[in-house]
Order: sequence, then structure tokens, then C-alpha cells
Amino acid sequence: ALFAQAGGNSLLYDITWNASWAAPDQPTGASIQNTLPPTMVALTGGSADLLAVYLRNADYKIMSIARTANVWSTPVLLDTTAYSNDPLALAPLPSGRALLVFRGSDQKPYFSVYDPTKTPIWTLPAGLLATNPTIASTPSVAVGVCGDDAVVAYANTTGGAEIAHYSGGAFTGPVVASGTTGATYVGIATKP
Repeated sequence: ALFAQAGGNSLLYDITWNASWAAPDQPTGASIQNTLPPTMVALTGGSADLLAVYLRNADYKIMSIARTANVWSTPVLLDTTAYSNDPLALAPLPSGRALLVFRGSDQKPYFSVYDPTKTPIWTLPAGLLATNPTIASTPSVAVGVCGDDAVVAYANTTGGAEIAHYSGGAFTGPVVASGTTGATYVGIATKP
């Protein structure tokens, strides 16, 4: 097991479990906004086994690092215009890829796909939906089922929960989760 944390000194640390907890490691000098948590997922089907995303200290721009053979990559800036004031959400995709969803500072949901076989390794951030609405909460993402690569949930501005489906590189929806009212935050997971 491994977990990542934002240190009080605004550096990103990881700690590994192997029969006991190892001493904290500070990978690659990553400077992190320490008021918001990093997000990390296990990857399969590619060369990297872990991917972490976080907000850079001072400017809240989205950064990532990937781990291959227990070595972290140099931090990568997602895009010069991609930043957030909220926690980020990340889900693995097939073939060593991952889906990042976040609420921008304009309160609208965005996504980007990590693919280490492409240059650049992140797609340009795009609106989650064609008529990208203002949302009330940070989006949550999970691995998809029934033909979806991923599913995203968030609270809309009227207190309902909505779900968007990601498949074939595009989102469809949203679908309103019936009976939801007064939602402030929404989480989503898929059943094993």
C-alpha cells in the first residue's frame, strides 16, 4: 500500500507499507497546495502503476506525477489554464490511461484524459458537458460499467444529483438521480 499527503511545508510526500510503514519519501520536489489533498489511482495495462494529481502551491494549477518501477516522474503541468480551488477526482481507464475530472474556478466541470503513449500526455481540458453548467460540488468519478469507461456524479445548483457517462472519449448526459434534493456533495462508486 502507498498513500500520498500534502506536507505542512507544501511538498508532496508518499509513504509505503511493506509489512510496516516506511519513512516518508518526497518524490521529485513536487510543490503542492497543502490545503487540498492529492488524489492517486492505480493504473493497469501501461508502464506506470500509479498516477497522482494535485494542485501546485501558490497558483492552484493542476499537476501530475506517475510512478513506474517505484520511481516517480518529473511533475507535469496539465495545462497553463487548468486550475481549481477544489479537490480533484481521478479514475483509471483501460491501457494505462486515466480520467481526471475537476470543478474549475468558474464552478463548471471539466475533464482531461491521461495517456502516457501520447504527446502531450494529457488532453486539453474540456467541458464535461456540451452545455457545461455551473455545478454546486466537486465532481466525483468512478470506473464505468455496462459499456461506460467511467461515470461522473456531481450536485447541481438546485440540490439534485446528476450523473454523466464517459464512453468512447466523450460524455453523455447528464441523467438526474431521481429523488435527490438538498445535495451539497456527491460521491460515486461502482460495485465490484
